[in-house]
Amino acid sequence: KHMSKLINIENVLKNFFEEPNRWFHVRETARLLKLNPATISKYLNKLTKENILIKKSERSHLLFKSNTESDEFKDLKKYYNIKLIKKSGLIEYINNVNQITKYWKFW
Repeated sequence: KHMSKLINIENVLKNFFEEPNRWFHVRETARLLKLNPATISKYLNKLTKENILIKKSERSHLLFKSNTESDEFKDLKKYYNIKLIKKSGLIEYINNVNQITKYWKFW
């Protein structure tokens, strides 16, 4: 159960990492993630309390956005970017290029 919670929070934050200056509506976020709006609302409010997101009310709608000034958000964004780089295979590619370069220096 703990792992599924972690995955859900990571999924919720994905949109905020990829579009940090955009305001997201609860229902829009729920639709994008195919999750219940009440569940999403709970996560978004928790992330706001943890200083990762900020929220505002506009025409009786709650909107959420990345708190780009927050160290907590910045740290999570760095972790997210590192994870994307690892998944992309870029590190393995660079290591392979380095190995080939070392090999050719001996010739």
